[in-house]
This record gives sequence, C-alpha cells and structure tokens, in this order.
Amino acid sequence: MRALAPDRENVTGGCTKIYDIEGALLKFHTFTGRLDSLYADDSRILHDVTPVVLGPDGPTGHRDMLLMSFTGLSNS
Repeated sequence: MRALAPDRENVTGGCTKIYDIEGALLKFHTFTGRLDSLYADDSRILHDVTPVVLGPDGPTGHRDMLLMSFTGLSNS
C-alpha cells in the first residue's frame, strides 16, 4: 500500500495512525510536506486517520490523498 499526499491547504487534523496487527500504535504522522509518502504492507498493519477540519485561513481548505494498493502476480 502506498499513501501519497499531493497537497494540503488550510486544514488541521488528518493525522495518519499506523498500528501493528494486534493494535499497538507504531507511528503517528501528519502529512504536511508536498508529496509526503508512506509505504506499508497492508496485510501486516492497521491504519486510521483523525478527522480533517477546516483551518482558520479562509472559507476553504483541502487534504488531497492518493492511495494505491498492489497485489503480486502468481507464477502459475
């Protein structure tokens, strides 16, 4: 699994939380830089995100995310 953050403007929250399969928190990260990325084996982790809330600098805001999932090909 890949999570890519192309852009973020005038929002708070949206913190990504990564847990091991038993539920222990491994990582807490807010994508703030342009093109911040996370790569993980989706079959070995759990993930969640905090609510995204409009920030104080105007009437609009956004948090763009591109999520990709990969499946291996069988050799048969």
